[in-house]
Amino acid sequence: MSCSPPSAWRLPGQLMAVSRSPRLDRNRTSQSLATSEDGLNPKIRAAIHSKFDDILDAANWLNPQVIVVPKGVEVRSASLAGGTRTARLDELRRVLVGLPISAWPYGRVVLVTEIGLVGRLDDLELIERNRDEAARVLKALAIEANWWPA
Repeated sequence: MSCSPPSAWRLPGQLMAVSRSPRLDRNRTSQSLATSEDGLNPKIRAAIHSKFDDILDAANWLNPQVIVVPKGVEVRSASLAGGTRTARLDELRRVLVGLPISAWPYGRVVLVTEIGLVGRLDDLELIERNRDEAARVLKALAIEANWWPA
């Protein structure tokens, strides 16, 4: 199931901009050749909708999940130690770029949602700002955001 965000969040077609190809430098190690500091590994294909459009339960989602919280985001992926990492917004790009190709079986798409419960009304404003910044990071990385309700 693909749930579109409110129109204030919507990006045209929810398809993000194309990322730059990483520059090759012979002094880099083979591991760093697999990724770029600027973007995801170019071997990670565009989103493959036929692999995830019919998913109705987030527990069945295999690609990374980004949960927007008052203090930043929580990234969930089987490829992360413990399966989850809470990160500030300025760390989101690095966390996603650091995931291996195997973490992206559906291509360049993440499930994105907001935390369902908040402790204070002030948290709603923080979540809104963090949601907008997370959307900008995803767009810059050419990652499609598959928005789900909280």
